[in-house]
Amino acid sequence: MKKGNSEDIGWQDGTALGSRHNYKCNYCGHTGQGGGVSRLKKHLAGGRLAGYHDVQGCKSMPTEVKRLMIEHLKGVRAETVTVRKRANKEMQERIISRRQRDEDDDDELEIYAEHVLDQPLRRSRQQTRVESWEAEQRGSFEVGSCSGRVVNGDRRSTIWLVYAKIEAAKKKIREVPPRCAHLVLDVVEDRWDRQMSRDLHMAAYYLHPAYHYAMELSYDDDLTAAFMRVVET
Repeated sequence: MKKGNSEDIGWQDGTALGSRHNYKCNYCGHTGQGGGVSRLKKHLAGGRLAGYHDVQGCKSMPTEVKRLMIEHLKGVRAETVTVRKRANKEMQERIISRRQRDEDDDDELEIYAEHVLDQPLRRSRQQTRVESWEAEQRGSFEVGSCSGRVVNGDRRSTIWLVYAKIEAAKKKIREVPPRCAHLVLDVVEDRWDRQMSRDLHMAAYYLHPAYHYAMELSYDDDLTAAFMRVVET
């Protein structure tokens, strides 16, 4: 047996067993597997009697120690909520800022397109038809959002068409303080591992028209490899 990380108040009243994930209470001798010092502190605070229904409470610890542990856990909970709110606010600000930049870019493209159409030198009718068809394919979807806008005004889900955008977003998320970034990255990575990284989803993304005609999208060899695996099976 060994003492856990002395920097955490919980290890002053408990002992780590083999690793910091398993513990033993110094007052009642209760042992727990998994959860580490966090679960140990809930045990010391009273477990079920203190609102932690999945933890057995200590019946031997001094009243003053129990009171201090309850106050400590309240502070930890409040800090966690504050950090999460701050992270959500930063993410919302980044999303709004990105949308504004995208809208500005769209305005510049429209102005440039109008300028080109006013030039005396225009492409041949056949070339114009080809470009019109390609533009229609691109315009069918607004890549980068959770839904695509069809030309007639209807909306449809395009959540599986945002691989490149997600990679870019993950890089941006990592720029915020680590203690804030992990709250968002854990959710993104979980969804990515369980669903979006599957070969079938990647192959569908590879085959979609918007993928071929939207210039801002990028991909790597993983998509091609996933597509070939689906075809071969």
